[in-house]
Amino acid sequence: MVKLILKPIDQDDFEPVTLEKGETVLGRGNLLNCSDKKVSRTAATLELKENGDVILCSTHVNPVFYGNKEDDLKQLKKNKSIKLKNNEIFGLTQTSFRFQIQLEDIDLSTLKNGNSTELKNGNGENKETDDKKRWKYGKWKW
Repeated sequence: MVKLILKPIDQDDFEPVTLEKGETVLGRGNLLNCSDKKVSRTAATLELKENGDVILCSTHVNPVFYGNKEDDLKQLKKNKSIKLKNNEIFGLTQTSFRFQIQLEDIDLSTLKNGNSTELKNGNGENKETDDKKRWKYGKWKW
């Protein structure tokens, strides 16, 4: 199982956002801590597929931005989609509300045994965590 973490680049006081598989609407609102009136409430969608692919789709006339570097983002115009890679960046504007994509693999097979869960961060490194602290009532608790 893969989880997607959106790490804020230009918002120091904002915690990373964790998304599960499926499609999420991105825009102005609480999810991304965006209150800028220049950003639509439905600026884009971000879809985490079962196989770990991350698809960014611009859904508003104002474009969203994506790329490998903060200072070299490309426009993604309305009704266009792009597959993002691990550690790539997207932004609701070119200079603000930018987030880095981080994918983590979660080995759920150990949950049934009550052992620690092996997490692999976006760089392929393993992290050991106590699953009793993270898994509660059938959901991940972060």
